[in-house]
Amino acid sequence: LKGADIGNYTLEQPVGFMADITPATLTVMGAVAQDKVYDGTTDAVITGALLVGVVGTEDVELDSIAGAFAQAHVGTDIAVAGMLTLKGVDIGNYSLIQPIGLMADIAKAIPIVTTEPTASDILDGYALSASILSGGEASVPGTFAFTLPATIPNVGTANQSVTFTPDDADNYETVVFDVSVTVVILQPIVAWG
Repeated sequence: LKGADIGNYTLEQPVGFMADITPATLTVMGAVAQDKVYDGTTDAVITGALLVGVVGTEDVELDSIAGAFAQAHVGTDIAVAGMLTLKGVDIGNYSLIQPIGLMADIAKAIPIVTTEPTASDILDGYALSASILSGGEASVPGTFAFTLPATIPNVGTANQSVTFTPDDADNYETVVFDVSVTVVILQPIVAWG
């Protein structure tokens, strides 16, 4: 109360009032989704994220700074959904709005050739396609073949280019390396009569 005659009165406070205190909204600024190499998952890394809207010195901060690509396979400008979480004593006082508009690329992975194939010998004048490649292994399924199978190499032993082509060519690069190929001269058969 206020006024010249407030001494003539007593105030009885109202009772039974109730109201809600809703969580304050936190936003995120500076978030950037990072490009990655294909790994078969939609996992995304987000960097640069900063919280906006924390009241005073309350204990609340970003915990997991992660996201999810909209697809797992290779592509450019793929949408990334924020999956950030909060931690701290006061997180119950807040709700987090995830960053939007994030995009990043998934590049092809490079398979590892764990065992290079061996090439069978070929006769002089034959193309590399006559040589059989065997025993090759890689980190993903695929096939080994001479890069230039029509090449007719000279007599002797020399390195020739081989290409490993993954079955999943959409998500993996080809790998090129050399194997040793020996070209031999067919010895004529001499008949003694």
